[in-house]
Amino acid sequence: MFEVELDELSDLIARHLGEGMADGLFAPPGGPVLVGRHPSMRAAFRLLEKVAVTESTVLLTGESGTGKEVFATAIHRWSDRAERPLIRVSCAALP
Repeated sequence: MFEVELDELSDLIARHLGEGMADGLFAPPGGPVLVGRHPSMRAAFRLLEKVAVTESTVLLTGESGTGKEVFATAIHRWSDRAERPLIRVSCAALP
């Protein structure tokens, strides 16, 4: 199995896609590295930054495989609650 640190992966992606890609990387401290240059992804990154520093409850919705759990992890890692456990709830599993 191949293992790589997040910082190494971020550098590798930036090198592979060119220096202009660096502004398409979003990496909250200790969180997952998210990559996207599309305006809708950049808007999602800005919203993630805004909501993470609030005390608000957040509900992420979307199709299966769209990265909801990745965004939830990023929000948690960026928040003041990062040192506490993140509890994931799949609403689809609720009766």
